[in-house]
Order: sequence, then structure tokens, then C-alpha cells
Amino acid sequence: QLSEIHRFGVMYAPHERFTLAMLLPFVQNRLDQELSGGVFDRQRSSGIGDARFIVLLPFMQKGSQKTQFNVALSLPTGSIRVADSNGNRLPYSMQHGSGSWDVYWGLTYTGKHQRLAWGAQVESQYRIGSNDLGYELGAVYQASGWLAGELGNWFSVTARLGWIKTENIKGADPALNPATSPLNDPLKQAGTRVEMGPGVNILVPIFGGQRLSFEALFSLYQSVDGPQLAPDVKFNAGWQWLF
Repeated sequence: QLSEIHRFGVMYAPHERFTLAMLLPFVQNRLDQELSGGVFDRQRSSGIGDARFIVLLPFMQKGSQKTQFNVALSLPTGSIRVADSNGNRLPYSMQHGSGSWDVYWGLTYTGKHQRLAWGAQVESQYRIGSNDLGYELGAVYQASGWLAGELGNWFSVTARLGWIKTENIKGADPALNPATSPLNDPLKQAGTRVEMGPGVNILVPIFGGQRLSFEALFSLYQSVDGPQLAPDVKFNAGWQWLF
């Protein structure tokens, strides 16, 4: 399975003590399965994901070291009824949203000394309740740490180590039969992943400032419940316009 998420966001700081942000993702999923007799089943889905409203609250600062708390509310704008060309519901991982109102919270620490910067973050995602199909996606817990070194005024390299834990789904979509595929089984969605990888950041000083970033995260360890799809590598690319 190949998943692409294009996130469009805006940030605004009405006061130095807090920042508001909004993210709207566009999700593209592709699933290729080899069936009996060498037949391939290719499924595609694309659409708007769950929108997220975020509040960033800095609460501790000592010199170049900063700590920030963030809390977010996710709206169920992504579809959970995506079907194939025959009208059959696609698996949980091919849907565009959770179908429920979700809450995020996180804590971020950053520091800097001359041309070396570092940071760490912990974050959790919880579902407020079940969606209207009768299931609730599992909670997600994440932690990461990173180092960054400036090689000039406009270029820096990074290294990140991350940990992600996902829990199983509570309840089930009645349109998905677990006997036909483990992708339809709500009790085979959990897993733990440790990943690590390099990245680069480029600052282009035009129109206020353009920041380009790219990161590749490779799996160091993965443990999943039952047979399920597990990612080998993840790529993150970003563009920020600062003004």
C-alpha cells in the first residue's frame, strides 16, 4: 500500500503567548494485491482528510531553550465510506478519516547553541467516541528527538529518531468482513514502529522567506498485531512561506 498525505496549513500569532493554526489534508491511497491465479487487484482512493485546528502555547523559556504545549481538535471531514468501483467498502487503511472528533495534545522542547540545534516532542491522539458506523480508531502515541546542524545561513542538515505506537480499533465496520482480508480485521491494526533518518532544510530569502524541507525515515524496528501492512520508509517534504 502507498499512502500520500498533502497537508495545507496556515499559522497566525495574534499574541506572543499563543499561536493558532489550521491544517487540511488531502489523502491519496493506493493498494495493490495479488490474488490467486496471478491476478492483481488495484484499488485507489483520494479525497479530503480530517481538518485540524491547533493552539500552540509556549510556557517555558530559558535563553535559547523553549518549551511549547500544543492542543488540537480534529474534525471528521474525511470520508469513512470510500468504496471501490463495485460499491464494496475499502479497508480501514484506505479511508480518508476517522469519522470521529479527535483530540491531540503534545509537548515540544527545542534548544540551540551557535550552529547546533536540538529538540524532542511527545504527542498523543485520542478519539472522543465512536463514529456513525460503530467503530473507533485506535489511539496513537508518538515521541521523537532530533538534531540539526547549520552548514550556512540558508542550509541545514537534520537527523531524527522516532517512536510510534498505534492501538487496535474498537468496534467494527459492519461492511468489512475480516474473513476476506486482514486489512478488514479491527484487531489487526495495532503496531509499534521505531524509525530514524536524515533530512535537509533550505531557506530561500525571497518574498519574506521560503523554507523547503525533505526527510526520509527508515524503519529500525516494527512489531504488528497479526498479518498487516507495515511501512518500510516514509518521506516527508514541506514548503513554508514565512511572512
